[in-house]
Amino acid sequence: MIVFVPFAAIWQFQSITDLETRILQYYVIASYFALAIAIGLFSGEIVHRIWRKNIARGSVWTNFAFENVGDWVNVYTREGHVYRGWIKQMSTHETHKRELELAEPELLQIDDDKSSWIGIGDSMFFTEKDVDRIIALLRH
Repeated sequence: MIVFVPFAAIWQFQSITDLETRILQYYVIASYFALAIAIGLFSGEIVHRIWRKNIARGSVWTNFAFENVGDWVNVYTREGHVYRGWIKQMSTHETHKRELELAEPELLQIDDDKSSWIGIGDSMFFTEKDVDRIIALLRH
């Protein structure tokens, strides 16, 4: 529908009958696909730049190690727990263990539809086997 409105304006379709008679012309079909691709690329670029700019793809270790040390993150473990804190240290080397030290860690606790963060010490250590995903927080 988003593509059809500018397409109909460009080709000046006045009615459904006008559309039916001219839609099978090769240059009309080609322009429809070109317009659809252009609108798709434009809207995809907007979504990528505005809404998804803070989403990192690939390994959590390589994406967070160099850019997010000192940043606040949520660490989701394979056991289903969620921890919040800032990245104090992180190792990413391929031949060594990948490890993460979270400073000022807090555990998300959910009781009877109420959630709260509970402080659990000065720092917490995670290995690659423990971590399912890491999400950077915009603010604490």
